Amino acid sequence: MAAEVKNHGGSINVVKKDIQDLELSIQKVEQDKAGRDHNVSSLNDEIAQQDAVINKLNKEKKHISENQAKSSEDLQSADEKVAHLTSVKSKLESTLDEIEGSVEKEKRSRGNLEKERRKMEGELKLCQDQVAELEREKRNVENMLTLKDKDASSLVLKLEDDQALVAKSQKGIKEIQG
Repeated sequence: MAAEVKNHGGSINVVKKDIQDLELSIQKVEQDKAGRDHNVSSLNDEIAQQDAVINKLNKEKKHISENQAKSSEDLQSADEKVAHLTSVKSKLESTLDEIEGSVEKEKRSRGNLEKERRKMEGELKLCQDQVAELEREKRNVENMLTLKDKDASSLVLKLEDDQALVAKSQKGIKEIQG
């Protein structure tokens, strides 16, 4: 029995040693588990932070997308306004060109009218001078006619007087002769 007890004692020691080894293994496993639990907890915290960051980035992405859509609409609206204003500008420039052409034509026309007016004024002055000269000549001719009429009247009177004198003289000659 003693041999058996010794035998069993050795086996108990082996079992005790196995239990100690198992307890050490369990402690190591529990330490590994605690370390891994800590790693898992850290990773879960990191995942939660990453999820929060992802949610924040998704919100920012949605906000940016909405802003981009609004900016795109604003850009399209601005492009339409630019196209409209370009069209209006083109029409206004065309109208301005037409008006400037009309103004130039009007200036030329006024210049031609002014030349024609000065020419007519010059011709009018010449005509007025000619009329004044003709009126002077007419007065001179009328004065000369008046003088000639007076001369003719005096000559007629003188002629009548001379004829009367000749008739008287002829009568006197006939009386003397006859």
